[in-house]
Amino acid sequence: MHLGPVRQPHLVHAAVLGRRFGASASRSAGATPLQPLPEGTPAALAPYYAQKLSWQPCDGEFECATFKVPLDYAAPSGGDLTLAAARKPATTRPGGRAKLGSLLLNPGGPGASAVEYVVP
Repeated sequence: MHLGPVRQPHLVHAAVLGRRFGASASRSAGATPLQPLPEGTPAALAPYYAQKLSWQPCDGEFECATFKVPLDYAAPSGGDLTLAAARKPATTRPGGRAKLGSLLLNPGGPGASAVEYVVP
């Protein structure tokens, strides 16, 4: 499944997640410091946390999926966005050595599709 260019206003690439999790390495004057995450899952966010991704083949060796996130985590009933993700399953390394862990790539944004940046 090739997702094609992300042009729909409701389909945003995964780079948006950086905003939610405070991806900035420096604080500007007047910025609010990040707060600790809650111990449990807030009930209003439970449907988002319970999602099971349905990975489908896309562009050869890659797999693609979509998932929903709230527009505003502080007010999750205010609507949501559909984000796209791509992954390449690990393969055995030369010499039969064990597979390594995951790699998350976030090329930044906003702009073009992060999936199309990763999947040729």
